[in-house]
Amino acid sequence: METRTSKKSQSTGNTLNRPKALETKTLKCKQEHLHYEMKAGKNFVIEFSTGAYELIKEKILQLIKSPEFNLSFVVVEQHGVELSNLNIDSCYKIFNRKANNQPGNLLKFTMNLYHTTNKMTVNGGRVDIFINDIFDKICAEIQNHYTELNICNKTIHSQLSIIKDSLSNIIQKDLKRNQMEALKTTEDQLSTVDLNTSGLQLAESEDGEICPNCEQTVQTEGIACDSCNNWFHYKCVGLTEDHINSFNN
Repeated sequence: METRTSKKSQSTGNTLNRPKALETKTLKCKQEHLHYEMKAGKNFVIEFSTGAYELIKEKILQLIKSPEFNLSFVVVEQHGVELSNLNIDSCYKIFNRKANNQPGNLLKFTMNLYHTTNKMTVNGGRVDIFINDIFDKICAEIQNHYTELNICNKTIHSQLSIIKDSLSNIIQKDLKRNQMEALKTTEDQLSTVDLNTSGLQLAESEDGEICPNCEQTVQTEGIACDSCNNWFHYKCVGLTEDHINSFNN
């Protein structure tokens, strides 16, 4: 009998927020190992502690790939992969198996596992199959490993806290480096502005002499002083138009 599952991966097109994911996994190390609720529309929601989730994730795969389960059902498996190729969620669609051993068209139920939040949702017309064939067994699995899970969660919490602190230090260093680079860029831009301004002032000086009296450029109406070699505006030295005309004549 064929017991394989149909499996594929699909990119989510997103990048995992690693600090947030680490924070969630760390906090859930201290939560109860299993909490469940049947919501409207036959939407069965289950949340696990971090240690319990890792245990149950493997147990579910073991159950849905067992010959006993595959005698009646076909599993279509799909995984959500974010941009850095991390598997962030898994979806298992359970279909009926035909008498000729081929997958049927009847979707019994769907299991969604969210690896960054330790959450699982089950929905569909036959959620009761999940409860009877899978959920009861994962509850027993948690009960049988309750003490070990307590120890496991403490260890995971300690390790994740170290990783989280290291990641925070890396982020702070990157932030400081970016700030220094931005400051250097700003300083370079200001230096360029200063050079351009100095060039402009020099160009203005080269276009005409500066009158010592008013410190403005002497363009046309000016007179040179033979003793100091400076140029003065007519009006700055008290020369009127009559004086200029007399001088020219």
